[in-house]
Amino acid sequence: MSVINENAEYRHFEEMLRSIPGGGMCVEYDIDFSVVFINDVLLEMLGYTRDQFYDETDGKFIRVIHPDDRQRAFAGAKRSTKDGAWFYSYRACKRNGEIIWLRESDKSTTAPDGRELLVCVLNDASEENRLREEFDTLVKNMPGAAAVFDISDSGEVRFCYVSEGFCRLTGYTHEECAIMFEQSPLEAAHPDDHAKARQALAQAVSSGNSGTIAFRSRCKNGDYLWLTMGLAFIEENGVRRMYTLFNDVSPEKNAMRELAYTSKQLQTIVDSAAMLSLGESFERSLRVVLEKIRSYFSADRAYIY
Repeated sequence: MSVINENAEYRHFEEMLRSIPGGGMCVEYDIDFSVVFINDVLLEMLGYTRDQFYDETDGKFIRVIHPDDRQRAFAGAKRSTKDGAWFYSYRACKRNGEIIWLRESDKSTTAPDGRELLVCVLNDASEENRLREEFDTLVKNMPGAAAVFDISDSGEVRFCYVSEGFCRLTGYTHEECAIMFEQSPLEAAHPDDHAKARQALAQAVSSGNSGTIAFRSRCKNGDYLWLTMGLAFIEENGVRRMYTLFNDVSPEKNAMRELAYTSKQLQTIVDSAAMLSLGESFERSLRVVLEKIRSYFSADRAYIY
């Protein structure tokens, strides 16, 4: 039987969770996620009747979570209660043995007897995970790298996903990339580029307009790559997302530096030719070359920064 039926003081949790459209539960924040109350929608997702759930799991939700994802669930609960409005996903085992992906967000509260509780909202994320796997397959075959971020109502950028391509570009492990992106999409930006790139990102997030930001990004070995970060904003199920595509443009940037140097050298020669009266045709030819180089070099203005 549900603990809620034996503790009338918790009945307000039951009333609240019964009214939400998705799955919901109230659990103790312990190693078992001991269930205080679970609503009918979540039980139906998992294929249990109420009596079956309590009889077969002893009211411990940890037994429903896939063994390989239990640490992920603990980490997600910790992040969700700390940051608020943080969604995380993990696999759960339905009563019939099928696997279901659950997407969860938690809020911590304290019970009258002092126990720490989590009020959890859960939805079936199986289709979302299938699409994510398709996305993974797609980006693996693309040049460069991809990352996905959620945008909160306040404009805060929250990391969701980074492809293995970013690891190949920068030399970091996938876990190291995730830690960096949890701080900021621009965490590895060169100090000289960070302020302008951050300003450009803030403007893009505020306006919702697609665009491209160019900046130098630190690699694991300490070197820097010139990256472009293409931005696109899409709203999915009420959640605003920022999709980013990274490409290494170091060769192009290096070529532009060489062109800039060549442009300065040619300007010196043109000025010298004029001063030394080496002939109008020679000076004119040099100026044509110089303008072509400057025209190519100005193509860099296509970037936001």
